[in-house]
Amino acid sequence: MTIENKKTEIRDKRDNGSGTVIKLPNGKVKIKKQYGKKPDGKPKFHSFTADTEAKARKKMKEFDLEFYGKPKDQMDKEYFYYTLSSWLENIHRNNIADTTYGSYYEVIENHIKDSNLATIQTANINYDVLQNFINTMIHTPYKKDESGKEYYYSKGTIDRTLSVLKAFFSWAEATNKIVPNPIRAVKPVNKKNVKTAKKQVKYYDTEDAKKITDECFKLNDNGEYKYSRNGLAIVLLLQTGLRIAEALALRYEDIDHENNLLIIDEQMVRMKNVETGKYEYKLHKYLKNGSEIRKIPMTNVLQEVLSEFKRLSKKTKPRDFILMNPNNKMLEQRNIRRTLNTIEKNTNTKIQNAGLHILRHSFCSLALQTKDENGNYIDIKLVSEWLGHSRTSTSMDIYQHVLEERRSKATAAIKELF
Repeated sequence: MTIENKKTEIRDKRDNGSGTVIKLPNGKVKIKKQYGKKPDGKPKFHSFTADTEAKARKKMKEFDLEFYGKPKDQMDKEYFYYTLSSWLENIHRNNIADTTYGSYYEVIENHIKDSNLATIQTANINYDVLQNFINTMIHTPYKKDESGKEYYYSKGTIDRTLSVLKAFFSWAEATNKIVPNPIRAVKPVNKKNVKTAKKQVKYYDTEDAKKITDECFKLNDNGEYKYSRNGLAIVLLLQTGLRIAEALALRYEDIDHENNLLIIDEQMVRMKNVETGKYEYKLHKYLKNGSEIRKIPMTNVLQEVLSEFKRLSKKTKPRDFILMNPNNKMLEQRNIRRTLNTIEKNTNTKIQNAGLHILRHSFCSLALQTKDENGNYIDIKLVSEWLGHSRTSTSMDIYQHVLEERRSKATAAIKELF
């Protein structure tokens, strides 16, 4: 997002660790970035100015090394942030997928870089230091808003941070750089100790799901869709339970008309380019959680959506992507999300501004409430396969609200068994 201030500077606000890019009136580029805090608790900033953003970022990277510790002849003399960053960039990056690298990078930049752990010499990192760091993440708020509300890290965030530390110290132990491995003694995070409550799964009921579907198919006076192809994409997500990354990777060859199935075998992941600080899409042949290629049955509504995309698209060869805009560019995830917010408002759904993942939750929740022609509920194992969960227990844990409702109905029904 760009904003213009009184000095006619153009600011490009990016994620933590990237800094704020400011395009100056004289054509030069300035990057302003926070480096810790002042004694009074206020943020401490440093600026880097150059002719281009790339040159400004080079200055920033050089300052990072000065601030967090320059490389030394021996690893144990370095500050831990530098050691960890160097390991990820120069050693571990070649052994992991791009998505994993992006996740590790975000953890280091957002949760380790500005912590006390960052400026401790690697040689002084031991069990007590690591356990105190994790305890701080659990019990200390990372932010407090103007109303005084405190925000704590979720168990997922803390677990991801632990995963990065475990990967690093396992490598350090295997190469005899740090022995014994101090992370082994750190206790795993107990969800009972995490102050951030587990998010309740939100989903549309049958009435709201139908209202949203009908709204997405509405036409303007000129005969074009009121919500363009973003509306069709919303219906596709609601009818399949696909993750947005999986939906964006759909091609026309993935439609199995003969067996009435949709084949899911790729994902289009939106990743941060650590060099530019910008986000970009990358196609991956594997799916989340290492799940196998899966097949989803096509409903009549889904078939209609796919037919409409093909009718509206300029390129419809087998290898062409389906979710494309009139300019033959991929639909933007954020635009689909904004469209959904608008539709929720226009149809007065019970849940507002829930994000795209509610479409996946709704698909699963409504599927689990559906009975087949014999009056039996659809097996959760089958629904779990459609969703691409590696374990059925994952589906059971996430959608226990529906299963509880089914159990209640079964309990009531058993009274009339004899």
